[in-house]
Amino acid sequence: MKDYIPDFRYVLYDLSKYPDDDIKGTITARVVMLILNHIFEQDFVEKLPGIFSLLKDLSEKETGLQYFESLIKYIFSNVEDMTPEQFQTIVSKPLSEDKGGVVDIS
Repeated sequence: MKDYIPDFRYVLYDLSKYPDDDIKGTITARVVMLILNHIFEQDFVEKLPGIFSLLKDLSEKETGLQYFESLIKYIFSNVEDMTPEQFQTIVSKPLSEDKGGVVDIS
């Protein structure tokens, strides 16, 4: 039976030692890695506009909204001092006005 038991390796990367410009990959991968890298930092709110500016191209695709929804849930479950209104203001700036209307957290 040993041959039929999966043997997975656990790989852990410490993203905190990489500058944001060194994080490469698809838009989705970069956004996720940047959020994971900065989520517990004091200046996380200040980094959000730069991170969400990457989502501008992704938001034009149908799955882009699903990624965006997942990211919002993750952010609000880990950042205690951000209000929905503050988040909406931050995210509306890097996204175009026509896409910013999608971010209605009321």
